[in-house]
Amino acid sequence: LRCCNPSEASMSTPTARSILLASPPGQFDLILEHIQSIAPKSLSEDVDVSALRAEWAATTGHAIVETSAADDTTDESNGCIDALRKAMDDYVNLKFSSPGVRAAHRVKQEDGGETITITTYAERIDVANHSVGSWNACYAVNPSLGHTSGSV
Repeated sequence: LRCCNPSEASMSTPTARSILLASPPGQFDLILEHIQSIAPKSLSEDVDVSALRAEWAATTGHAIVETSAADDTTDESNGCIDALRKAMDDYVNLKFSSPGVRAAHRVKQEDGGETITITTYAERIDVANHSVGSWNACYAVNPSLGHTSGSV
């Protein structure tokens, strides 16, 4: 941030973009508001804030929270997928039910139905204690091969 006096504060668009993409869970809009009040010209007019917010959500995993469970039902339903969705509903409700925690999951068939991808995202926002954090996991299950892989 370059500044001689507060009314002349400036920040480059790439810097402002980087700061926004590094926003902690639930803080994107607040940080955007601060950037715009501290350095109003930092985001050039050609910056699409909606696209930037979508990029942040996709990168962090937050996008899962914003999509509805109905989005998962586009896959052809089968017993295994239905059972996994029910198990994930139970798991998320049990493990991520604390105050200030938002969590969601997605179960999708991929590779022509060969692979089942299970993605989980949770975030905890406790503004009063200045504490935020997120958790993201993705697992790929291939039932026919008996193979599971994943990352947290």
